[in-house]
Amino acid sequence: MNVRKRFAILSMSAVVLGALALGTAGSAQAAPLKCGGKTATIVGTNGDDSLVGTQGVDVIVALGGADYIEGRGGNDIICAGKGDDLISGGAGNDKIYGDAGFDQILAGAGNDLVYGGSGDDVILGNSGNDKLYGDAGMDIITGDAGKDWISGGKGDDILTGGSGVDTIYGNAGSDVIGGDSGKDKLYGGTGRNYIYQGSLPK
Repeated sequence: MNVRKRFAILSMSAVVLGALALGTAGSAQAAPLKCGGKTATIVGTNGDDSLVGTQGVDVIVALGGADYIEGRGGNDIICAGKGDDLISGGAGNDKIYGDAGFDQILAGAGNDLVYGGSGDDVILGNSGNDKLYGDAGMDIITGDAGKDWISGGKGDDILTGGSGVDTIYGNAGSDVIGGDSGKDKLYGGTGRNYIYQGSLPK
């Protein structure tokens, strides 16, 4: 094989290897989004989305924007992302993470775990034995039916247990804390708190 042919083969090999290298780099994909340690099955955008799950187990990542999120059936995991979101967990034992913004969260039937995230949130536990965390912000949280565990977090919160024997912690801030059943465990925490059992006095 003469010198010219060798150079031609080397040149062709360089072109092919370069193309393969570019193809490998181009096909690389970003790591899949996760929520609660699980890979997302439904992913929104940074705009205003309507994200609706199935009757099975869904992992929903909404990203930014003012989103409507509905888990429906199954033990769902929902990460709302930044923005003012409206979230319904639906039936099942759901995990819901609010994040920044004014989030309105309905946990739905089942034993749910809810984190409001930063921002002023409204959280309703519904039926089931729920764990509801307001986190930062001025939150309104109601446990509704079931044996609920409620934590207001930082901020001046309004926390009510609803029916069932509930445990409520005001934590930081000046909170209003109401029992309802008469057998609830109510803890004010730091700040100037107003605590009552039964109906709110007029």
